[in-house]
Amino acid sequence: MSRVVPSRRTGTAGRPLRQRAVRASLVLLVLLLLMVTAVIGALVDFSAKGNDVINRWEPAYSLSESLLADVVNQETGVRGYALGHRDSFLQPYRDYLAAEVRHEKALSRLISGRGDLQTAFTEFRTATRAWRSSIATPFIARVRAHDPSVGEAASSDRAKAAFDRIRVAASALTAKIGAVRDQAKRDRVTSIRIVVAAFIVSALLVLLAGVVVWRALRRTVLGPVEDLARQAREVAGGAIDKRIVATGPAEIAELGRDVDTMREQIASELARVEAARAVLAERGEDLARSNADLEQFAYV
Repeated sequence: MSRVVPSRRTGTAGRPLRQRAVRASLVLLVLLLLMVTAVIGALVDFSAKGNDVINRWEPAYSLSESLLADVVNQETGVRGYALGHRDSFLQPYRDYLAAEVRHEKALSRLISGRGDLQTAFTEFRTATRAWRSSIATPFIARVRAHDPSVGEAASSDRAKAAFDRIRVAASALTAKIGAVRDQAKRDRVTSIRIVVAAFIVSALLVLLAGVVVWRALRRTVLGPVEDLARQAREVAGGAIDKRIVATGPAEIAELGRDVDTMREQIASELARVEAARAVLAERGEDLARSNADLEQFAYV
């Protein structure tokens, strides 16, 4: 009785599928963490830049303009008091002097840490104090002393020159704060672009990762499984002696070897059945010849 000799298991086994999945998951996790970090960093930077514009430099710019308005109103009050000699005309000076103190404190906090702005702010305060000590305070004292010439002095070139120095210092301070504010706005726009770019790059990376994962899945899992299924169909179609060679990850290669082992067992059983059938056929032929001989003998 002939017997089909089981063939040696064949197949090309790669790295285990579990190991590949773990490595791919780690790569995707690292990529995801990098993308999330980049996006969060861009958003934090955008928020910080926006806060600088809204909560710091816009108020600082407005305060620098308010300071000049405070001093202008003080000068108007002093000049009106010098010309009218009525105490009510001096009320704007008192009110806006208090406002100037509040605004100076607020602006000092906002420009803290900026040496260039603090220098310009110091120049403005020096000019206002010089005007107050040389013009405002003496003129108020002269009005209270009933000096008739103080009205003319309030409109003199000396008084105008002292106040013009305030205007120059205030304009310089406002211009510098405005430049910082405008730069902060440009930085904010840049931050917006970085945020958008981060989202776009993240989306592209996710898309690319999806393509890479699909190609890897196709190459390492789907392709070997389809090839194994095709070979199994060929065996089921009658090619029982065709060896099944599995490739791909170790798990699929092991499955292919198990299927090939099953094929070998089936082939061996079929060989035994065929051998038994041949023996029966041979015995049947012998029996038929014996019957024929007996019939001939009977006729004789």
